Amino acid sequence: MPAVYDFLCPKCGNVQEGRCSISKADSYHPECEECGTPTNKTFIAKNFEGQLVLKGDWDSKIAKETKHRLARSAEMKKKQRDNHPVPKLAPNVDGERVESWSDAKKLAKDKGHDTRNYDAKVNALSKGNQ
Repeated sequence: MPAVYDFLCPKCGNVQEGRCSISKADSYHPECEECGTPTNKTFIAKNFEGQLVLKGDWDSKIAKETKHRLARSAEMKKKQRDNHPVPKLAPNVDGERVESWSDAKKLAKDKGHDTRNYDAKVNALSKGNQ
């Protein structure tokens, strides 16, 4: 099965393509097109007959696709936030709603709850809910 290989001239540094069978690739040394010196195979086959060969600038295509996917992901997250908002915390104590967090703290204290860490917990819950 013939394949395309790159061959490097050790004398002048010229790189040229050559076609040979895979079984003979290691012993095949075509003459350099520039100076006539026997070349050495330096790169493995670029393509094999019968296989798919992709053409074009794939690095830029992959970068464009990645950029598109990231933008699409950000757009979907925004739509999810808009369509499914997180409910806001409402001040309450044991299910009894009050007007403000300070009223909730007073009610909790009146009901015998420990309110020493109350302000820190309210701040943490409020930050996570914005």
